[in-house]
Amino acid sequence: MSARKYVWRLVVDFWPTENGKPFAEQGFDYWARIVNALKGGEPVPDWMPKDLDRWLPDSGYLGERHGYLICDGDDGDWETGYPGWRQDMLYVPYVSSKRYLTRGRLPARLEELRAWGCDAHIERAEMGEWEKAA
Repeated sequence: MSARKYVWRLVVDFWPTENGKPFAEQGFDYWARIVNALKGGEPVPDWMPKDLDRWLPDSGYLGERHGYLICDGDDGDWETGYPGWRQDMLYVPYVSSKRYLTRGRLPARLEELRAWGCDAHIERAEMGEWEKAA
């Protein structure tokens, strides 16, 4: 097996939300308004993808999702037996601060972000020498 030469990361330069913050930081109410508008046939923000089936939890989509689940509810209480409740709203693309040793799935994640109106790119850096740290 060949040695890894690069480390990779996914970077978002622009989020299309009104406040410029990532989708996962918008909160339940923000997404509830959008999903209710979508289901009611009302206009949604222009930057949203035209086909949201794979991002809606109740759409029956069985493929792979790389998204953060926007939901509301509580965890319940194991002492009293209250099971809690949860309302799943929508999966939204996100970016973690992870670095990857292969490019792997980054192009697919990049295309998802671009479909949602983000300005994003993939970066790579050469790996340096390893040294004993502990």
